[in-house]
Amino acid sequence: MRQSAIFPEPVISPVKFLVKKGSNPKAASQIILFAFLLETIFLTALLAKDNADDY
Repeated sequence: MRQSAIFPEPVISPVKFLVKKGSNPKAASQIILFAFLLETIFLTALLAKDNADDY
């Protein structure tokens, strides 16, 4: 399963670290969700900026 397509490596590493430390899986999934949301917002902002330049 290639997760690097979804998340950049700097986001995956801390999540892997937290999971290895034995923290509860719910917290890890919340971190993954939060990172995914942040990345989505960031990419959306970039796309909107690129589109705004065209008009």
